Amino acid sequence: MGAMTVPENNGSEAVAKDCKEAMGSEPNAHCPMILETIGIAASLGGNHQGCAQGPAILQQSSGFNQSCQAGGITLKWQPLLVAAEEQDHKLAIKNICQQAAQISENL
Repeated sequence: MGAMTVPENNGSEAVAKDCKEAMGSEPNAHCPMILETIGIAASLGGNHQGCAQGPAILQQSSGFNQSCQAGGITLKWQPLLVAAEEQDHKLAIKNICQQAAQISENL
C-alpha cells in the first residue's frame, strides 16, 4: 500500500476533492472545511434573554474560532438574524426559520 499524500492547501475545489479522497470526509489543518454559518439571535428557544447574545459572542470569540481552525473548520458567517420583538412568540419562530431557510437556499 502506497503512502498517503496530503494535497497542498491552496483553497481550490480540486484540493477539497483531493482531501476527501486522501483523508476521507473529516476536516483537518491540511484539508479544511468551510461551513456557512447562520447565527440566530432571538432567545426564542432559550430560557433567558441573554441567549440572544450567543451567536455574536461565538462570532467574535478568537478562542472559538481558533479551535475551529485548529480542527480544520473555517466558519463563514452569514448576516446575523434577529427576531422582531413585537411579534407573537410562535409567529416570531416561524418568521426567523423562514429567513434562515431562505439564506440556506441561496448558499
